[in-house]
Amino acid sequence: PPSYHERRSRQVTQAATIARLEAELKAERDKCVERRRYREQAVTTQGQLMEQAKQIAKLT
Repeated sequence: PPSYHERRSRQVTQAATIARLEAELKAERDKCVERRRYREQAVTTQGQLMEQAKQIAKLT
């Protein structure tokens, strides 16, 4: 059977791997949130531009 030291070493390695994967997952999630915010902002801006275009069309 593996010694205490071997088991402990494996636990530390697994913990480090889990921490790294969780960090990668969080980074991906943050990127998705950022993209969604950017998209929502783009939609809002597009809506405002359309509204301005309508106002300008009324003036001409």
